Amino acid sequence: MSELTFSIVIPVQNGAKTIERLLGSLLIQKNKIHEILVCADNCTDNTVEIVEHYKDSLPIKVLYLSKEQGNNPGRARQLGMENATGDWVVFADADDMLTFNALTYYEKKINENPGIGTICAAFDEIYFDQFKVVEHISAPLAWVHAKAFNLKYIREHGLRFHPTLYTHEDKYFVFLCLFDMCASDTKSVFEDVTTYYWCRGEGTIVSRDNGKYPILSLVESVDALVEPCAVVAEKYGLTPEKVVQMFGFNLLRVILDGYYKIQGSVFKWGASVLDDYKVLEQMPSRIEKVKKLTGWGNDEIVKICIEHVKEFNEARRDTVRTIGEFIPSQTICEYLNQMQNLYNKG
Repeated sequence: MSELTFSIVIPVQNGAKTIERLLGSLLIQKNKIHEILVCADNCTDNTVEIVEHYKDSLPIKVLYLSKEQGNNPGRARQLGMENATGDWVVFADADDMLTFNALTYYEKKINENPGIGTICAAFDEIYFDQFKVVEHISAPLAWVHAKAFNLKYIREHGLRFHPTLYTHEDKYFVFLCLFDMCASDTKSVFEDVTTYYWCRGEGTIVSRDNGKYPILSLVESVDALVEPCAVVAEKYGLTPEKVVQMFGFNLLRVILDGYYKIQGSVFKWGASVLDDYKVLEQMPSRIEKVKKLTGWGNDEIVKICIEHVKEFNEARRDTVRTIGEFIPSQTICEYLNQMQNLYNKG
């Protein structure tokens, strides 16, 4: 078996209250770690001071984002990745933890699968203070967590985090990597093995900003899926038929997500918040990108939506993740027509 080196990249902004539990989870497997790159994003607390105390025990290097670059986890992760010198990169947030055997598992999978581009494992969403598992999420494609990425492949193929997305910048990077690897016939490993603990609590980006995150999420989650498809399609000269074959379900999900997130946001935050962020005015251009990539029309999208939602609901009977018992065809048609009308007016 080849000897592998792992670079751990940690973006952090004012993580003094939590970063020690992450570093503690790395101490137990430090013999597998080549370096830990802590990317300080304009910290105003004593995060860096805490990190410095661990330099005798862990191979830590602190990197700093400028004020102009800051307040963006994608840029922080990109900074760490650009400075990484290991064979593989693993991302971890300062308020989360790796399982004690995460790197051993990654090493085993890499040696069993020569030439792979990435490993997608699973994570448990937990309340750390309560020692309570909220949910087990298998092969979480939309997150950068619970994964290991082949740095050589990433650099040779010019794969980067999105420079401007406020939300879903990790989803963009993950899908860009997976789509590129799919198009280049590079294998990825997907297994339902927990390698990461996603610790939830107050102060995370999902729970702050008075609704800014969920509202921006409506639009930016679409960009995070459509743009990687477009980048890879152009790079490899894919036809619309090939795009549908390779990425069609993911593009379809963009439309479904847009529909349900708009409905959910109106219910939770009130219709006025959509006007505040001009959500409805921004969505049509995203749907047009999907149509351009796939050659789909509204009728085809509606038909595929209904088929896949029925399959989805038959497979997932829980009340948390299910997106609806039934979607009337007319409802989707009205939504798509509304999007089309707004786009035409623009």
